Amino acid sequence: MLLLRRGQEADADLLGQMNQGLIAAEGSENTMSEWQLANRMKAMLAGGWQAVLAEDESGPIGYCLFSYQKIGLGGRKEIYIRHFFLKQECRGCGIGKQFFDRLQQEFFPPDANIAVDALAQNSAACGFWQSVGLKAFSIQYRK
Repeated sequence: MLLLRRGQEADADLLGQMNQGLIAAEGSENTMSEWQLANRMKAMLAGGWQAVLAEDESGPIGYCLFSYQKIGLGGRKEIYIRHFFLKQECRGCGIGKQFFDRLQQEFFPPDANIAVDALAQNSAACGFWQSVGLKAFSIQYRK
């Protein structure tokens, strides 16, 4: 059974640890230490970012870090997902889709747009986001 709960400042060390797992999984160039990531999480949570942890019988298995934003002249609501992570052993069996569906039902406003960035080389993440109904919007190029 998948349980979801809001992350608190007390979860910053755990979130930092899982963030390091996300960095490794996505092939990011980020070199921050687990301690630095935990401190960044504390600052982000204090600054208005929201964290939701996913847990099963074994304990925490993933998290989502997001913010509520307003975009455009009409102030349309948008959820910007900065991090979405599941432990490796929990991938490919429907838990990620269940987690994302529950986030939409329990934590996101029903009329909000959802935006997420995925690294181009992370084909698993790109495939996941497409599988849950998100569509590619833009491509950023760097040198």
